[in-house]
Amino acid sequence: MEPLLKYSKKIIIVFTIIIGVASVSSAQVHVIPAVGLNLSSIKFDLENGDTSPLTGYQVGASLRLGNAGFLQIGAFYHQYANRFEWIDSTQTENRTDVTFNGVLLPLQFGFSIYNIDILKIRLMAGINVGIPTNIKPNELELTVDDLNGSNVEIAVGFGVDIFRLVVDVNFGFAMNDLFEDKSLNSGKNLYTLNVGYLIGKM
Repeated sequence: MEPLLKYSKKIIIVFTIIIGVASVSSAQVHVIPAVGLNLSSIKFDLENGDTSPLTGYQVGASLRLGNAGFLQIGAFYHQYANRFEWIDSTQTENRTDVTFNGVLLPLQFGFSIYNIDILKIRLMAGINVGIPTNIKPNELELTVDDLNGSNVEIAVGFGVDIFRLVVDVNFGFAMNDLFEDKSLNSGKNLYTLNVGYLIGKM
């Protein structure tokens, strides 16, 4: 039953992408180089342990197809970080900062709720796929081999276009485990703020 559910989700995602691409394939095309900041919330089941978010960043670009209704596909290099705190067997409090690097691939459908010549307000929803590339050396000795090969998040957000200035805010909520060890029941939520520049016909 579990494999069937897993493949059903993939089929639904693929069909949604196909329908979205077909509906906007002849519409306006814009390229949006962007940079931004992020906060991540990492949760896992571990006695005497907890995490808190640290500021990270992302840099990359998105392709937006469409106008009032649109498909937006992005590719970003991103870095996110968390502070891990735990109490060891000697009842000593420990803490270390862990920095994760990787590729972030957001795919979202959206529509404009307000649109005039120089101002557009948008709502968006879709998925984020994160592919880890490395973890900086840390006291927990975590490496990229401890992570799942990809992290998938349901993403919702909103954006504002002011002439060619683009501001996007997104909230991503974990759909699968962050770590390979499923007994940790781990997950990562990612919250991003991007600022970009709209290239293409207005």
